[in-house]
Amino acid sequence: MKLLTMLTAAVLTAGLWGSGAKAQMKDGSAEMGMMKQHEETTKLVDQLAKSFAAIEAEKNPAELQKKIAAHGVVLKELQAVTQGHGKMMDEMKAKMATKMGTVAPPAAQEKKPVPEDHSAHH
Repeated sequence: MKLLTMLTAAVLTAGLWGSGAKAQMKDGSAEMGMMKQHEETTKLVDQLAKSFAAIEAEKNPAELQKKIAAHGVVLKELQAVTQGHGKMMDEMKAKMATKMGTVAPPAAQEKKPVPEDHSAHH
């Protein structure tokens, strides 16, 4: 199962960098922010790997439940951090697109009404 944890780390890292973050780092502050985020993600993935190894080795059912619960807390933290990174990346992409003139700013975009589905009324 260690391979599963390593694969999870690789997918998360690829997702952060593959989302366009690398191409958008133009100044030092953006690079520092991305480096900090990467370090935070790496730390959590390392914690998960250690936690999972402890779960695999645990024989006492009561202790196993405690370790699984602690593992879940770290996993949820990683999920929140990763989702936060994704949201920031989406915001950065939108800002870059707006600056480049490829997309209108969100305030200028029109909201189109969703057509009603009348098929359920028959």
